[in-house]
Amino acid sequence: MKRSSLVVAGGNPSQKRSKKNQACTNCKKNKTRCEVLDTSNVHSLGCHRCKVLSLPCSLEDGEVQGDSPSEVAASFSAANAPNVSTSIHNFERAEFPVPPNSEWQVFGAPDWLETPMYAIQTLARQGHPSDGEFMNHVDACLNDILGANTLTSLLQMSVNRFIFSTTLLKKSYSFEQKFSPWLNLPPSMTSNAFLRLTQCLVASRLADLINREVVVWHLQELVEKSLGKLAFQPTSSIESLQAIMTLALWAPVGGRHPVARDGRLLISAAISIANNLRLDESIAYISRVESAEHNADCPHDLEDARHKARLWLSLINTESMLSMGTGRVPLSRRTDLDRNVADWPSAVASIVSGRDSRLALAGQIYTLAESGCRVRFTQREELEAYYQEVSNILRKFDSLSILIAPLSGLALQLPFRPDRIISYISAAIAEHENLQFFAMHMELRVCRLLVLKHCLGQLWEVYAVGLFAKSWYRSVICNGGCLPFVWSKQVLLLSQDILSSALSRLEQPTELSTMPDSIFCFICFAAAYLISVKVAVYNNRGKAIPGPSDMLLVRTRELLTKASCGAGHIAAKCAQLIASLMGTYEAEVLRQELSSQASPAHACQRSHSPSSPPSVPASETVQGQQHPDLARRDGQLGDGLGVHANGVMSLDMLDSDFWALFMDNLATDVQTPHIHSVN
Repeated sequence: MKRSSLVVAGGNPSQKRSKKNQACTNCKKNKTRCEVLDTSNVHSLGCHRCKVLSLPCSLEDGEVQGDSPSEVAASFSAANAPNVSTSIHNFERAEFPVPPNSEWQVFGAPDWLETPMYAIQTLARQGHPSDGEFMNHVDACLNDILGANTLTSLLQMSVNRFIFSTTLLKKSYSFEQKFSPWLNLPPSMTSNAFLRLTQCLVASRLADLINREVVVWHLQELVEKSLGKLAFQPTSSIESLQAIMTLALWAPVGGRHPVARDGRLLISAAISIANNLRLDESIAYISRVESAEHNADCPHDLEDARHKARLWLSLINTESMLSMGTGRVPLSRRTDLDRNVADWPSAVASIVSGRDSRLALAGQIYTLAESGCRVRFTQREELEAYYQEVSNILRKFDSLSILIAPLSGLALQLPFRPDRIISYISAAIAEHENLQFFAMHMELRVCRLLVLKHCLGQLWEVYAVGLFAKSWYRSVICNGGCLPFVWSKQVLLLSQDILSSALSRLEQPTELSTMPDSIFCFICFAAAYLISVKVAVYNNRGKAIPGPSDMLLVRTRELLTKASCGAGHIAAKCAQLIASLMGTYEAEVLRQELSSQASPAHACQRSHSPSSPPSVPASETVQGQQHPDLARRDGQLGDGLGVHANGVMSLDMLDSDFWALFMDNLATDVQTPHIHSVN
């Protein structure tokens, strides 16, 4: 009968030696079971069968293959220790476990027992050319295309670009100085040919136009050939990973045959490679090491693990930025350690600490935005809970704004005590890379705008049904106010605030040209949302919203045009999109004018309707100035007042009727048939 595997009360559990010490010599010859039952005497460790048959046992003579008798005794005594589980899942971890991807540069053979399929795949790939040979080929092609001097200039050095009379002005367009701060990574001491290739391709947008047209096409062709080979290799290096992230942030500008590129697909490939390389475990490894009792014995590769952790945070922040508002769910998942990594930097006095701060704060922004866009409202009975959840998210946005706005040099306009805000701003201005902090604060406001837009859409889906769909917003009352009115005002003011702050801070063309492509899309989104509000309100009320919204849009279009490095640059495409949307709005204004002139009775009826205040005659004056004729035929906008065919209106127009019309047209699809894609 088989011996029961259960432990008898008061007895010793059955023990197993390691596989290399399974049996003594006699038991192996006879192929019988070999067990050591008496472990009390460490000098007599013969097996039970040899003792019964009075045979010499190899275990007593220390001839065991592998461990010595003392080691065998120690293993048995450890196994017999009380309160120690023998489950294979509860093994004791090393004090400092092996860091993730410690063998990136020298790949060892995979474990056949633990990962048999991966071992087969690795052996099958051994006949292919090495990665080093391919990188040498890329490096040689890169030097042939650019030359040593231009290659050095694009990566590190400064070159002479403009000559005015006898003055030689030096202008740097190196990647390290102009583009690297946007990655929020410390300067890297290592690189490979593919990373240098992508950096030269991105930095070439600031080169002379003639040189760029000649060089970019060859660089882009080499990038496309290299990307397909390196992006999906399981042994890709962290340098190649950073190169793919760079391509996702900055699309090439110029070239003979520009091709639309989706940065979301590139960053998804980078995330998959990072998961294969276990970059997502770097922060957990650092946390275990730093929380250990013997901190003085920290591994020598801890700094390398920190570099990998920064790269992982930069990757997931980039994926969130490129996926925000696109309907794409990020592949990466943030852990509590990723979210709490904000405790790393203690100040922003240095460049490295400032970049660490941006890594941590950007992660909090996108985590908050993603949680806000996941909020769902399905039943009217849940309105109170829905309001509280959204309000909590908006308060967290305010808290983050308090942290970020001073670092970017912006004044806060939050309902707090002015003396506290002023004292905080004067003491917390970042000493380096203020432009990157400003862009991050703008991303925060765009994320808040997206969350508010999502929340308004959730209300509309639940309440805009049935017989009262036209006036659905009037029944959404919570906390003593109408939620659609409150949130709609915030949306309109927020979109204008994003544009006005961009105009006030972004002035230098070189700074604008180096920004990631997604930031231009953020600015364009705020402008497009503002135009959609203007079109919807004018269609239903026949009057434009007051304020300098028209001039704000004109200046935004000019700003993006100035930032453009060429016809294929995303800034130029966004400027063209804003111009098309503005043309749609002006065409709608002109159509309303012609309709009113052709049907005076209709215009009179519309001006006396209950939902629209009487129009102001064109002969009225505002602050002593004659109001100009706004029925323009040349397609030009007004001179800054944002008013068109119906005269100047007072701010009293922004009453409940205005917001009611805005909510009626929340789902209005503004038709723009002549818009060119920004991709």
